[in-house]
Amino acid sequence: MNRNREYEMQCLLELLSAAVNKETRPEWPRYPNWGDLYRLADYHHVANAVYGMIIGVDDPKLARWKGNFEERFHYCVVMHEKYREEESLILKSMEKAGVHCLYLEEKVIYGCYAKKEHHYPMPLGFLVEPGKADRILDAMKKIGFAPKQKDDDEAENGKHHFHKPTGVDAIFYERMPFTNRKASKYFSMPPQPFRKQKGCKFIHVQDIDDFYIYYIATLAEKYARGNLELRDVMDLWQYYQLCYEQMEWKVINKELKRLEIDVFGDLIVKLAATWFGNFEGFDEDSIILMSMERYIISKGADEREENEKILPLVKEVADIRQRNLKKEKRKRTMEMLFPERAYMEAIYPVLSKTAVLLPFCWVARLISRQTRKVKYFFGRIGNRMKARRSKIREKFRETHQKIRKKFMKRKEDEDNA
Repeated sequence: MNRNREYEMQCLLELLSAAVNKETRPEWPRYPNWGDLYRLADYHHVANAVYGMIIGVDDPKLARWKGNFEERFHYCVVMHEKYREEESLILKSMEKAGVHCLYLEEKVIYGCYAKKEHHYPMPLGFLVEPGKADRILDAMKKIGFAPKQKDDDEAENGKHHFHKPTGVDAIFYERMPFTNRKASKYFSMPPQPFRKQKGCKFIHVQDIDDFYIYYIATLAEKYARGNLELRDVMDLWQYYQLCYEQMEWKVINKELKRLEIDVFGDLIVKLAATWFGNFEGFDEDSIILMSMERYIISKGADEREENEKILPLVKEVADIRQRNLKKEKRKRTMEMLFPERAYMEAIYPVLSKTAVLLPFCWVARLISRQTRKVKYFFGRIGNRMKARRSKIREKFRETHQKIRKKFMKRKEDEDNA
């Protein structure tokens, strides 16, 4: 038992390790708080993998939460079936529409699990050739998908998100959304250079080495954004176990070094091996791994500064986020100071006839707002002064009453004497 972890986290990792390695449930000196364990597991999308390990647990306190674990388990069983059906339809539609398409991690990672229900489904991802948005939209509508509303960044980066009432989501990327410039440039190629899937003209697949490099870059991006979960690390371990003997590690390490994520790639595998592979031979990295563990469990809330040294991209993403917040704040301020004409027409009806007066109406509105603020400011000062004068008068009255009482008492004593 690792004393540096919270008890529920330790129990959760032991349950996941037992599930991954097809072992029996671990024995504990006491049962964990099942509510805390479920919330932690659900937060990291691994409650489905835990369910099979707790079926035989004889603890009355678990009864309240067992249904929650079961619900997540059944969700994964049902959704995997739906995702596989829709995945096949999408690939056939892209082939028929003549759109070069490379499928990304969901299809690959799902195939690495011996027990499919242990994998929590995520949106289907595809890299597509640029300039085919209309074809993709038509093809997806024909099979029942509707486009989700895009924000400005998604539209600019060529991201097309679709949803189907069955609950399945599919995302098409014209270019991969990496913050790291080197990774963005490295993965900027269209699907055509990748080998074609057998029997297809437009569907492409990555070799195991290419996929591993891409997946480590994807995990680094999630890690930097504070979105990496236990589920992601478990997915990595499943792929690593299945393919590591077939990989060209000299080539992989060289490419990861070019992308400046080689240190992160090495450490995240060590962390996965510690969690799910029962490896304990990383004493020289134990402090770093514990820092990474706390960072992942808190989804970037803890140990951020320490992890900036492990992956400089963490700081880069934080800086970008800060700049975006400032930009958004400036945008909101400008919208507040200079509203659109439609809003201003409700205040100044004359604008409906003469749009040229809009700047003058903005100025008039600002002067009116500032005048109200000044009046409110001086009004508050006046109220405070009145309240203060009232307190002074009250204290004066109290003091006067005390002095008067003492004087009257002294006079009575003298008269009695």
